[in-house]
Amino acid sequence: MGRRDGRTLAERVQPSGPGQSPPSAQPPQPSSEVVRARPVVRRHCWVQGVPEGRCPGLLVEWRQPAPAASATPGWEGRVLYVVSQGAGPPVVVEAWLPAEHLSPA
Repeated sequence: MGRRDGRTLAERVQPSGPGQSPPSAQPPQPSSEVVRARPVVRRHCWVQGVPEGRCPGLLVEWRQPAPAASATPGWEGRVLYVVSQGAGPPVVVEAWLPAEHLSPA
């Protein structure tokens, strides 16, 4: 495979390395809708209560929304999981789900 712009792989991925953001990306702004959030070590989990049924996922973050900002009080987890769509390619889903829908893997 030829390179389109003549740069090496290292030169092409350097701007997207850990701790760096692309020049066009804006840093996230704090939300007044979140009471508190806590860092989490990325963990495997089971995602339940979604249309796809029970499936493996990756928990990447926790937050506790302000009572007026969420229909369900309590903690929510930001998870990634994969959904198969029959003959089509699988799709990665990123969602904030209530803690009741998540369990340790």
